[in-house]
Amino acid sequence: RVSGEVEFLDDEGLTRRATEERSALKAIIGEPLQPLTEVFRLRTGRASFWGPGDLLGESPAEPPAL
Repeated sequence: RVSGEVEFLDDEGLTRRATEERSALKAIIGEPLQPLTEVFRLRTGRASFWGPGDLLGESPAEPPAL
């Protein structure tokens, strides 16, 4: 979950890298990822991370250091 202010980045290199690193999604989506991809930076705000263990009542995971 993310809340805050984002800055959309118009960077072809980052967009190409993002789509290449997630190329497995192309088979699921059924079309190229490039036109569907938006790269952004969270300028101010908060990002929360969770996983399947959180649903089972386990201790929450620590968010990665930014």
